[in-house]
Amino acid sequence: MHFQFMDRKPHWMAGVALLALVYCSSCSDSSQEKMENTTDSIASKVEHGMDRLGNEVDSLIHGNADENFLSDALESNTRELRALRLGVQKGGADVKVLASRMMKDHARLGSQLRGYLTANNISLSGVDTAEHSNDLANMPSGKDFDKAWSDKMVDDHQKMTDDFTDAEGNVQSPDLKTLIAKTIPVLQSHLEKSRGLQQQLSTR
Repeated sequence: MHFQFMDRKPHWMAGVALLALVYCSSCSDSSQEKMENTTDSIASKVEHGMDRLGNEVDSLIHGNADENFLSDALESNTRELRALRLGVQKGGADVKVLASRMMKDHARLGSQLRGYLTANNISLSGVDTAEHSNDLANMPSGKDFDKAWSDKMVDDHQKMTDDFTDAEGNVQSPDLKTLIAKTIPVLQSHLEKSRGLQQQLSTR
C-alpha cells in the first residue's frame, strides 16, 4: 500500500501545480486587465486635461488679440482725429473739406470702440491717448503743410486699413469682427480720397 501511495503522489503534486498555474495565470490576467484599465483612465484624463488647457490657452490668446487690437485702434484713431483737426484749422480749402468729412467718420469710430469697451466691461491699460507734438502741429499754414498733411493721411490710412484687415481674422468676438468689417470700407475710402488729394497737391 505504501508503494501504491508513493506511485500516485507525483500525479497529485502535478494536479496541484496545474491548479496553481491556472490560478496564477488568472491573477496575471486580472492584474493586466486592471493595469490596462488604469492606463486607459490616465490617458483619458491627460487627453481631457490637454484639451482643456488648449481651450484656455486659445481663449487667452484670442482674448489678448481682441484687447491688443482695441488698444491699438483707440491710439491710432485718437492720433488721426488730432491730425484731422489740424487739417481743418490750418489747411487750405481742399484739405479743410476732406479733413472735415473724415473727422465725422473717425469720431464715430472712436465712439463705437469706446461703446464696445463699455458694453463688454473691458478696461484697457497702457493706452496712449496723450497729445504729442508732431511736425504738422509745428508747421505754418501753406502749401508745404497741405502736402505734408496729405502725405500723412495716406500713410496713416494705409496702416489703419492693413491693421483692421489683419485684425478681422485674428479677433475672437463676433461683435468686434462686425465692427471691423464695417470700418474697413470707410478706411479704404479715406485712403483713396487722401491719395487723390496727394496727387492733386503734387501738381501745384
